[in-house]
Amino acid sequence: MNEDNDIAIVGIGCMFPGAENLEEFWKVLVNGEDHVQDIPPERFNVEAYYDPDPDHPYKSYVKKAGLLQR
Repeated sequence: MNEDNDIAIVGIGCMFPGAENLEEFWKVLVNGEDHVQDIPPERFNVEAYYDPDPDHPYKSYVKKAGLLQR
């Protein structure tokens, strides 16, 4: 490999449902945790956009989400 093309990854940042960093995310994976939840009304008015038909335009057919903590 040509030294002019070498790269080094020196850090990573991430947030996932149930994990605020890579170490916590790894624990979520190892423990088989599920952080999908009902969408709280203060986040989104689910009923205003919900339709069980996935082909209905401009609607959502799910009432759950993997959410990040604010």
